Amino acid sequence: MGIAEPRAGLISLEDFKKLCSRPLKELISKAGKPCILHICGRSNHLIEEMANTGAQALSFDHNVNLVEAAERVPNSILMGNYSPVKLVMYKQDVVRKEISSLLEETKHIRNLIFSTGCDVPYEAPIENITILVELAKKLKL
Repeated sequence: MGIAEPRAGLISLEDFKKLCSRPLKELISKAGKPCILHICGRSNHLIEEMANTGAQALSFDHNVNLVEAAERVPNSILMGNYSPVKLVMYKQDVVRKEISSLLEETKHIRNLIFSTGCDVPYEAPIENITILVELAKKLKL
């Protein structure tokens, strides 16, 4: 089950603890299935608290450093975080180069599920999405 929290990245850690942590923990504990917690935007300040919610995987937007996140919560499964907007904006050669670079940077993170950092806009060319999937598959082989 995916839980998307679009605004939590805009609040302080203290406010997240007061307003979001308990409801998220309750939801995740009662879900009865694995949960992925995605917080949009800059959620660097929330990484440990996201892990404390009990979510089985943490999904990060493109502006979170995955290497840093992996160091801070080494026992969590991470997801992310190529910018989905770039799939729309850039030509195939740029997408291939950027994804390859991100995959190289994160290849040592064994608990990473490579994906986009958020929802892929419907305008994204299928060719660019295919590049993302093919490169991610090659890395895991």
